[in-house]
Amino acid sequence: MTLWQLYPLNFGEWPEFELSRFLYNKGFGEKIRAIATGFLAVDGDRAVLIDAGIYDEDRALSDHDQWVVGTGPGQVRTELARYDLEPEDITDVVLTHLHWDHAANVPLFTRAQVHIQDDEIEYAENPLPPHQVSFDHGLSRPAPWTLVRDRINTLHGDTELFPGMTAYHLPGHTPGSQGIKISTAKQSYLLAGDNVDLQANWDGDEHLRHRPGMVYVDMRDYWASLLRMESLADVIVPSHDPSVFDREVY
Repeated sequence: MTLWQLYPLNFGEWPEFELSRFLYNKGFGEKIRAIATGFLAVDGDRAVLIDAGIYDEDRALSDHDQWVVGTGPGQVRTELARYDLEPEDITDVVLTHLHWDHAANVPLFTRAQVHIQDDEIEYAENPLPPHQVSFDHGLSRPAPWTLVRDRINTLHGDTELFPGMTAYHLPGHTPGSQGIKISTAKQSYLLAGDNVDLQANWDGDEHLRHRPGMVYVDMRDYWASLLRMESLADVIVPSHDPSVFDREVY
């Protein structure tokens, strides 16, 4: 059985992020540090990147009105260099969804096949007006994922990508959100994307078994996906929580 080595990558951060955007009807006015997290999964000659990071500080501010630090293509290269890799060494990029803070740097990976759910592509082509900016739709510059169309492997629901790595279609945050299950020598992990921004989303509270985020397309789908995740892997890994970096390897 293939057992992957899984490493979290810090692609930059929001120093003061509004907590209520991550926790449904909670955290109003509270600011937290949030991370733009990627993951590197390695098995032999295959190096897979899960999510491609965020724009540089200037573009994040001009296009998305968000203050971020330590971001952009240079930060992606710096993180990969810690493992003696360059973007050209990445064989595959799996995008949990097509929001700008997860897909911004995908054109860097010129030799990689890019794996995206078909429902995500369909929606990103024509999102509802409130969602357009998040997908970089209708802005002055094209959405980065549209620049790699010739290398996209379109997924149709749950798909085994490689032995020990499976993409699960988990709609909610976006129509084509997907969680990536990866089996390592320790246990299995589900990289949940923005269906689970923080550990607090997954842990829930006295009122909710899991507390959704505030950014979503369909709450019925979202809740069903959260419940489905309970049986998919040993550990659910959030996408923006600094605690992800409490360990260097999973």
